[in-house]
Amino acid sequence: MKSKKSAKKSAKKSAKKSAKKSAKKFKHDDKSNHPEFPGEPNIEEFTHELLDKWEGGGSVDFYVDKKANVWDENADFVGKYDEDDDSLYIIEGYEYEE
Repeated sequence: MKSKKSAKKSAKKSAKKSAKKSAKKFKHDDKSNHPEFPGEPNIEEFTHELLDKWEGGGSVDFYVDKKANVWDENADFVGKYDEDDDSLYIIEGYEYEE
């Protein structure tokens, strides 16, 4: 029987792999795979070092919803955030559009 610590570690690894797989399957050109924007009342401001190239100088604002989906100020889907290991999985081909 696995110890609680071992089971927890295994579950965390599985969740990380799952998050990576789900984030990687999103294609920027195929917006039908993107989650639906939850609306402004359901998001909060978000920053992450991987977003610095767009945030530099405060030029672009990013947001996260309760499902860890990350959005830009145009309500375009950017990717998924994994709070457990502070990882951001940006969708393939994402570029901010003014």
